[in-house]
Amino acid sequence: MSGGAYNYAQHSILDIIDKLEIVLEQQNQPNPDYGKDIWEPEFLAEDPEEVLIIIKEGIHALKRAYIFAQRIDWYLSGDDGKESLYRRLLEELNELENKNEE
Repeated sequence: MSGGAYNYAQHSILDIIDKLEIVLEQQNQPNPDYGKDIWEPEFLAEDPEEVLIIIKEGIHALKRAYIFAQRIDWYLSGDDGKESLYRRLLEELNELENKNEE
């Protein structure tokens, strides 16, 4: 495995992204435990649209942060030189932006 300049800490960013995407997936989904306990809500999550927009923007920012952290990690670890750092960083950022536009 390449990288490791900071003990692969950038992968924690991916964990946060995964958890936030679950929050989005659970929006207005029926809670299978609803009715079993008086405290169980009817839906898994019902966040206001304004909050969902912030979460989506946060996910995008975290994906950018991960790309930067990963590319810099590979550079500092000697896996990439300055040319490949720049090229790969631009490629991955462009790919992210293209996916975001879809």
